[in-house]
Amino acid sequence: MSYTIGIYLFDDVEVLDFAGPFEVFSTASRVASPETPQAGKLFEVFTVARQPGTVRARGGLKVLPDFDFTNHPAIDVLVAPGGVVTAELAKREVIEWLSRTADRCALIVSVCTGAFLLGAAGLLDGRSATTHWEDIADLRAMFPKIAVRENARWIDEGRIMTSAGISAGIDLSLHAVERLAGRELGDPHRPPDGVRLGRRKIGTRLIGAMAATRKPALFAMRSPPILAMPLFRAMAVASAPFRCKNPCSRDRSIKHVFD
Repeated sequence: MSYTIGIYLFDDVEVLDFAGPFEVFSTASRVASPETPQAGKLFEVFTVARQPGTVRARGGLKVLPDFDFTNHPAIDVLVAPGGVVTAELAKREVIEWLSRTADRCALIVSVCTGAFLLGAAGLLDGRSATTHWEDIADLRAMFPKIAVRENARWIDEGRIMTSAGISAGIDLSLHAVERLAGRELGDPHRPPDGVRLGRRKIGTRLIGAMAATRKPALFAMRSPPILAMPLFRAMAVASAPFRCKNPCSRDRSIKHVFD
């Protein structure tokens, strides 16, 4: 069985919030079919934007989405990444598309402040959810019908799953691979009695594949509890200010972004 993975892109989307899940699902396809990587893909991953044209992600990265709201294929797994979501929350067309598309999905996944988008669409009402630790209070205040959980890397609520920051979104994507394709592919080292809420080990089979084909310096670690966290922090420039991702613009040191 194959699945389509639709990742929503918008101006000021956080790069690793969408690129992390993209890499996990696309790598899973390569690992699942190493002999014929282009035939019968397990996951067909593509990006979707509100309208045609280039999206400018955070930091100025220009991305050309594969599809827009009018022409994208059916989506089995919808990924809502985070970033600066204030403008997206004000777009009725975006919220209605998320709600309408989610109704037909097998799984809905949010990374970081992508939870605000799912919350605005009413998809998290009556459910437990999480987001980046800096944005917990805002998510709780804006959406009182959501049982917002602190100190959780990711939360599996069945069809809908939410995660904290960037690295937690990668963890959750690996969990989604496990849900759809089995533990051997997604995370073979998780204890059988492991809970669905909290910290998890990274799927070593996928990380091994990434290490062999993509940026060895980044993916050299085989099974850290948080993917590449020491490397991200080592790369941080202490003097560089960073704008908080949530609707309340607070200045933070860059080290907080990857927690």
